[in-house]
Amino acid sequence: MDSTRSAAARQPSPRRPALLNGKVYAFGGFTGPAHSAPVDYAYEYDPKTDAWRTLPALSASRGSPSAVALDGKLHVVGGRSAQNGPTLATHDVFDPTSGKWSTAAPLPTARDHIGAIVVNGKLHAIGGRTLSTNTNQSLHDVYDPVTNTWSAAAPMPTPRSSVGITEYAGMIVVVGGEGDVTGPGSAFRDNEGYDLKTGQWVKLAPLPLSKHALGAGTVGSAAYFPGGSSTRGGQGVTAEMMVFTLP
Repeated sequence: MDSTRSAAARQPSPRRPALLNGKVYAFGGFTGPAHSAPVDYAYEYDPKTDAWRTLPALSASRGSPSAVALDGKLHVVGGRSAQNGPTLATHDVFDPTSGKWSTAAPLPTARDHIGAIVVNGKLHAIGGRTLSTNTNQSLHDVYDPVTNTWSAAAPMPTPRSSVGITEYAGMIVVVGGEGDVTGPGSAFRDNEGYDLKTGQWVKLAPLPLSKHALGAGTVGSAAYFPGGSSTRGGQGVTAEMMVFTLP
């Protein structure tokens, strides 16, 4: 069996994949139930060959990190080292050209389940949690790769983690999130946009169904939010596609 394909079969579910130069990258993840058994795995998927390649490992095992592409490199921020263990401020950077990792300025506040996105050459780390869902954060930290520094931007109005996030209509749109109770109502319906010109947040039309851990992407004149779970954890997994548009 091809070793890259067998590696793909063993790959855990990462917090989020990152895209760069037509390839998909996945980092870390939990391999056990209830946020346990984190790993340091790093993988690259090439759709042209339909094969995974194992990359050098993360600096340490972690689950629920967030990963984005910025200036030709992969930035992996935050995460959790173990079930109910400490969240991390770690900021690792992988260079696909050299195949090497480096360390960048850590998050100002350690957390996992962060909504991360790159806009106008900077990394925005929004929300997340410092322990469980009753520690959801409204933090909005912005990383500048030129100065290797973080700065604080206007906090998100509704503290949330495990959100859907995309750039749409001149805003960073943050949708859904995970709550701190089990059952109906344990996920958020909130839809809030960070106006990139004014630096302020605005309330947008809420989701018709509470969701967290949903995908997010913008195509043309609409923002799309597929999948997710309507309850805490994965008991309420849904295949629905939510579409958001502005006039």
